[in-house]
Amino acid sequence: MSEDVKTTETQELPASVASRKKPKAPPPIELVYRQVYDSIDASLYGFEAQTRINDKKLGTLTPDLFVPIAERSNQIVELGKWSFVEMSDMIRRQTEKGRTITHMFMPVSAKYACKSYFLSNLTRQMEKASMTPSSVCVVLRSQDLIDHADSIKSAIDAIHGAGIEIAISGVGAEGLSLMQLSELHPDYLIFDPAFADLLLADERTKDIANTFSELATKLGAQLIAQGVDSKEHTAAFQSIGCSLMQGTFFGMYEREAQMF
Repeated sequence: MSEDVKTTETQELPASVASRKKPKAPPPIELVYRQVYDSIDASLYGFEAQTRINDKKLGTLTPDLFVPIAERSNQIVELGKWSFVEMSDMIRRQTEKGRTITHMFMPVSAKYACKSYFLSNLTRQMEKASMTPSSVCVVLRSQDLIDHADSIKSAIDAIHGAGIEIAISGVGAEGLSLMQLSELHPDYLIFDPAFADLLLADERTKDIANTFSELATKLGAQLIAQGVDSKEHTAAFQSIGCSLMQGTFFGMYEREAQMF
């Protein structure tokens, strides 16, 4: 009797529901992307990539959760290699569809950037995707620069020598000094996401932000704001000369299939 009931219930399901396919499970590791938006020109400036790990038990793990663990072994280097392969494949696919990505910001561990083979690996992937060096920007965390102070300067010089740009993230929240930033000659300074709220509430934070803005001007670098979630955040960063922005106000991280 119970079997008959089950059969009847299944047959009475609407066709649209009965035939619906189960959503695909996310891959164990994936690259997602977020817009870098030019708030002055009201245009898309480029994309920032982020590696994510999807665990059946733990859920989605973002870099702030797995990078500190991966840094203790060579896994952080392997993750970096994989990320650049996936990035170049994505750009190649989009280029074949007639789309152009002018700036791609790729976070990289300083541990990987300091490897002797880093630059050759990166240029190989760029050639694979027919990317110009200036369209790629290697993003290094400011704390990483402190931890690898003895070797990072020569690595950055080599990256710059190949025509590839450098961005330093976490600016204002870490212990990197203005003198160190000046010596590294970055192309972009990326404010820590916490700056967005502090900029609205704390005059001292605005003074600090203005100091970095003045440094960026002297270095010929551009500022990028993160954590921009409102019109108020947008206006606050524009007031210190920062027009490139990221945050929920402009879009979330998305997979390639969602983004295009």
